[in-house]
Amino acid sequence: MKKLAGYVGAFVAGSMLTGTVAFAGTAAVQAIAGKSEITLNGQTISSPPKLVYGGTTYVQLYSIEQALKKSGFNVGWDGTTFSMTSSNSVASPDGTVIGVSKLPYTFTAADGTKITFNSINASAQSTVINMTIANTGANANADSAIMSAATISDNGSQVPFVSQDDSLYGSSGNIEPGQSLTGNVVFGPLKTGATQFTLYFMDFSFNNHTITFNLNS
Repeated sequence: MKKLAGYVGAFVAGSMLTGTVAFAGTAAVQAIAGKSEITLNGQTISSPPKLVYGGTTYVQLYSIEQALKKSGFNVGWDGTTFSMTSSNSVASPDGTVIGVSKLPYTFTAADGTKITFNSINASAQSTVINMTIANTGANANADSAIMSAATISDNGSQVPFVSQDDSLYGSSGNIEPGQSLTGNVVFGPLKTGATQFTLYFMDFSFNNHTITFNLNS
């Protein structure tokens, strides 16, 4: 998956004129009409009409839809909800809270680090996280042992890293672009009655990230 390379740009005023717009069930209002531009990577891809009223600019939803499609999004409008899905990846927000029942969950960093948390087994002996670590960026010789520096926190109490499967180290200790590795990462046990824990870990560029896992949802 590639990092989203484009953006949908700002509106640029074209020739302006004043017109009267009637909204259903209301009196007619004065609005400013003109043209706007939608740009992708600095290139104009659409010049839809616009209306400016009350400090708000209105443009055709269809024009936004077409721009998003050119950015790699799948979009849809059912008359109520405007939906978007993308095969491109953006960085996952830190501090995300994930219910264990919602796994697998995929974390993606801006440098192409992609970690899919497949399952979690928290017992009185250990906390085992099965995950798939992939290099979807251009970072050659990415360190496959990034989880060996990870820790988990159980309501402020640090739970240490214990081990990770050999399968997560790969044949050379690195994860090359396009490669993925799957295995278990083992931490110590959580406190009795724990309902959630936070994982502190790094991406291939050694940036710090956090995800909280809720064991009851």
